[in-house]
Amino acid sequence: MDVETGKVECIRCSDKDYDSINILSHENHALYITNVENTIFTNEHIPVSVSVADSLTEEVRCFVSDDPKELLKDMFQYIKEVAAKIQQYNVSKYESLLRKIINVHGLTDAEVPGLDLGKTYKMDDVHAWIQNGEFACFFDFHSKLTFGKKRSDYGKLKQCIGQVPVFGFNSGRYDIDLIKADLFAVIGTDNITSVIKNPSYMCIATSDMKMLDISNYVPAGTSYAKYLSTYLGECKCNDKIRCVCGLGKGIFPYEYITSFDVLSQTEVPPKSAFDSALRSTSISDEDCVRVQFVWEHYGMKSIKDLLIWYNNLDVVPFIKAIKAQRELFKRFELDMFTDGVSLPGLSEKAMYQTCFNNLQQPSKEPAEAFDFPASRLSGYKTQDADADRECNMTLEHLNDLL
Repeated sequence: MDVETGKVECIRCSDKDYDSINILSHENHALYITNVENTIFTNEHIPVSVSVADSLTEEVRCFVSDDPKELLKDMFQYIKEVAAKIQQYNVSKYESLLRKIINVHGLTDAEVPGLDLGKTYKMDDVHAWIQNGEFACFFDFHSKLTFGKKRSDYGKLKQCIGQVPVFGFNSGRYDIDLIKADLFAVIGTDNITSVIKNPSYMCIATSDMKMLDISNYVPAGTSYAKYLSTYLGECKCNDKIRCVCGLGKGIFPYEYITSFDVLSQTEVPPKSAFDSALRSTSISDEDCVRVQFVWEHYGMKSIKDLLIWYNNLDVVPFIKAIKAQRELFKRFELDMFTDGVSLPGLSEKAMYQTCFNNLQQPSKEPAEAFDFPASRLSGYKTQDADADRECNMTLEHLNDLL
């Protein structure tokens, strides 16, 4: 099993005469192995670290733990804290629009529990509630509004600015499958409002966040390095060994980390530590020198520091690339966070915006009168005569009907 991606090309069997099992295409590969006694797993991928960066402050936080469930708890607790700040920013950004919607449409006891039945409330009432101390501020009032399935304009906007998008790269195909046993226990199945799976997880939404996979917004087969270079450009540093621009890919000895204790080693891993038995590859001498430079430049004390540097190097430019891609869809007045969960969905909406631009409106002039064919009426009369039926229709009457 590849420690980096978790993909399994082949599981080595025991010394007994059994064929190897090709399970590359299976999502939950271990579930497809029926004869476990004759199978030996060479590696197991256990998540021990994750980095999170937010687009509001561009701050990055890396979490490292030997307990996958505790790792998820720490990550989602941090995401919850950051999401609250982003929600406050969004409400302040759209507050003038929200106030106008309230003044135009009003609010009832259905949106604000505890109010008098059948009465509509406007912004003057909201100001009075805030002054009386019933709500601390407009954001506090906004947060406590409730909307049913049939949402008003305010409810739709509240959902858009309240669900903070959480993006990963190829997360729907691999990362979520790796952690889903603990994921749903941590975020709570009762908090999940929608799940889109086709066949990978395209979207997992709760009331305050929406987990998306940026791989669904790019052509199939696009690598992470290609995605960054498309929207941020290539690394322009002349000295790739001493590059600190943040656009270069990091280096980490995946298969060298056979236990959590290895992260505590205080020396730079040897070149052989970066060899991959799965891929039959090894790093170059230049990459080895770069690892030594990074270790000294950032004052690393252990392999754990190298892991944190590697993880952070992935997410910091990632949010910058997402911002650039988001601007691309804004040309079509589309928001890739709310108007679709995939590139085909957004492309369809862009297509409908442009494909009808040059259509001409049909002429509104009345059409010419249509005369009923006299030969056809003659045929009808002949049929009625043969059937001994009375024919009381005239050509003038039929033309009047048309």
